[in-house]
Amino acid sequence: MRMATVGRAVVLLDLLAGFVWAQSFSREDVLDVLQKHVQQVTQDHDGVYVLKDPETGQTLKLKFVEFHPSVRRIQNYGFFACAEFQPVGGDPEQRYDIDFWVKPEDGTLKVMEVRVHKEPYNLNGEWVMKARQPQPWWWAIAGEHGGEAVGGERKAWEVKATIDGHVKKNADEHGGYFVIQDDKTGQTLQLEMVRIHDPVRKLVKTGQYFACVDFREKGGPPEKLWDLDFWVAPKDGSLEVVQVKVHKEPKFVDGQWVKQPRYKWEGEEVREISFEVYDYGAA
Repeated sequence: MRMATVGRAVVLLDLLAGFVWAQSFSREDVLDVLQKHVQQVTQDHDGVYVLKDPETGQTLKLKFVEFHPSVRRIQNYGFFACAEFQPVGGDPEQRYDIDFWVKPEDGTLKVMEVRVHKEPYNLNGEWVMKARQPQPWWWAIAGEHGGEAVGGERKAWEVKATIDGHVKKNADEHGGYFVIQDDKTGQTLQLEMVRIHDPVRKLVKTGQYFACVDFREKGGPPEKLWDLDFWVAPKDGSLEVVQVKVHKEPKFVDGQWVKQPRYKWEGEEVREISFEVYDYGAA
């Protein structure tokens, strides 16, 4: 059997040019940082590259195979590289395609995020790599024009990238978990980001952008998810997160976890929902 994959580039793609901070770093610099990252993680886990999969909540045990020759570069956001890994103890033909987000910070390169892009899938007896949906925001740009948006509008991937960066910065300050105080209960939540929902919306009255994000509790079961709303606003030619609010909280109902909404949207405004209407009882 052979391994099949789609859209594998063999050249360095400079998607957006003209930014000085990244030009001092080459493709080789990015791959060197990632090789050291993989070696360090592997050394720390007895010869196995360990990755906590945000989507499933499972811990993947992998063996490094190779980096792809291409490195993508996106203005103001960093570099993006892919590598193939084998699952430890799995079929030798199985492959994971893992994405790495690397960003210049304080004159060095920092690994910001590691995420599964494609996973092994058996198609008619042949192992192929199947892309997960929705794809990470850094792949969405490939289908969009790289220049300025018409009328100064921001692209959906830019809003997602801003949210992702905000979450990562917060998590770096709190031991790897996104920490937020629940405005209803006062509880301090320690969360891991799972995915950013589609679509990203624009609030016409305020000019802000809006997206929902799923999070998993620290140490919680994979299916127990919180839904947080993020408001993103333009500032000084860039974007920043200006508000985060719990939209839906996990409740255990009939043997499964569901997300209970606290408010609903009416036009561009939110209206609180009475808890009595959604009183499912304790888990």
